[in-house]
Amino acid sequence: MILIITLLFIFASAYIDYEHLRDNDYIESHRSRLALRTLFILAVAQGDFFIMGGMALLFMALFDAVLNKLTKMDLLYLGSTALWDIFFKKNKLLYIVVKVVSLFGGVYLLLL
Repeated sequence: MILIITLLFIFASAYIDYEHLRDNDYIESHRSRLALRTLFILAVAQGDFFIMGGMALLFMALFDAVLNKLTKMDLLYLGSTALWDIFFKKNKLLYIVVKVVSLFGGVYLLLL
């Protein structure tokens, strides 16, 4: 059940960001989004570190790809605002490895 909740949360988060981008509402700061998403994960996990880790890893693995597909960008497109994007623009292979490890690690932790 947690896996399904996490996937719905990721898709909803990406869709909300997509709506802002579609309306030309440029996302300058990711702080409020990070805070809200962190609070959601903490509330759902209720102190279970495996669930927290699994949700965070799955979010890392899927959010960008879902948002990129919604905005009709390349699957591995990286923006220029988020620190995550700026860091990984320099090393695309590392980005892919982190995504794959996060995907499998997140699913594993949520299915424990």
